[in-house]
Amino acid sequence: MQRRLILKAGLAGLALAGSGGLGAATQDCGSSLREDPNPLEGELEKYPRCAHCGMDRRKFHYSRALVRYQGNLVEGTCSIHCLAVSLVKNLGKEAQALHIADYGSPAEPRPLTEATRASFIVGGDFPRVMSKRPKTAFADPELARQAQADKGGELVSYDQALLAAYTDLAEALKTRRERRREQQSGS
Repeated sequence: MQRRLILKAGLAGLALAGSGGLGAATQDCGSSLREDPNPLEGELEKYPRCAHCGMDRRKFHYSRALVRYQGNLVEGTCSIHCLAVSLVKNLGKEAQALHIADYGSPAEPRPLTEATRASFIVGGDFPRVMSKRPKTAFADPELARQAQADKGGELVSYDQALLAAYTDLAEALKTRRERRREQQSGS
């Protein structure tokens, strides 16, 4: 399965980045998986904060994500970055539904769309959430092409956007490790 290959690539990237572990890149708020048979109903009220970094999902409504694992276990995140962290932390659980905010919608809050069917723009002049490089989802591929023409970036699939999230996470871990090393040697 494509997702497993991407997760393995992401884990390999994390290993290369250093021994900071996922906790070094996120502020773990404990186990945040909750049983919820209807996760899309009132999701911002039920999942107001990102399960991994604690950010306000309503404030970041344009980038938020929601994942439902086997057994109706659900987690809300602020971005595809924190969604990637969730997928790694819950590697043994099958993700049955992945939703992400449709940046192309004018509604506020932006509605969620099925992430695996969305078109993404990696890079470009879009808001960044949790990483240096934005990863912006669009339910409508034509709106994504128009946005790319206007703001730049690379038009990619969900799998490619997830791989970019893992790559950026590995880079962030590497940077943190190097900063720690510099601080320790400067003391």
